Amino acid sequence: MRRSATTPIMAMPTRAELADQYLAQLPYAPYPVQEEALLAWFTAEQGVLVCAPTGTGKTLIAEAALFEALHTQQTAYYTTPLISSAPSAGASRPRMSAW
Repeated sequence: MRRSATTPIMAMPTRAELADQYLAQLPYAPYPVQEEALLAWFTAEQGVLVCAPTGTGKTLIAEAALFEALHTQQTAYYTTPLISSAPSAGASRPRMSAW
């Protein structure tokens, strides 16, 4: 979209405003560990590392980072670990050699 002389330039939201917007659009209240991690994300200068057991809501923090990137016209990358589950080490060797 081209900007014309009459198209206003929107101010970039602050991180505090983004945090408020993100939390307001959630369909449920975050768990306490999620709140702590979200606060860390929206106040960190370079990012956060979230380590928590499966099922505790780490994805919500990643979604907050993507929410911020989308609203500030930045690029974000989201990755997840690749975990192979095999009944034993012997069972995984054929798979590893095939790679």
